[in-house]
Amino acid sequence: GHGFDFAEEAALDGLVAATSLYIQDLGRRSKRCAEVAGRAKVNVADVKEALEQSAESVVDIYEADEDELPGPKDAQVRVDKAEEASDHPFGGATKVDAGGA
Repeated sequence: GHGFDFAEEAALDGLVAATSLYIQDLGRRSKRCAEVAGRAKVNVADVKEALEQSAESVVDIYEADEDELPGPKDAQVRVDKAEEASDHPFGGATKVDAGGA
């Protein structure tokens, strides 16, 4: 089948940390969109706008000069900070289900 049968725990931890940071950023962007529109509650349009902003940010990163990009050490610091918070919504699960046969 296709997919993964196993993954290194460190790789999963990094993926969880990165996903957690992305979701937190998406929440902040969505809230900001609602506030700019004069609303206290976030709606679907705010989340959609936040997703579009996130996509634009990724494009900006790819278009940036290599010298402007943060290095692996900077990424590790962000992962370490996310792990310190340890309130990510994915718990500590490390089992990967291939979902196939």
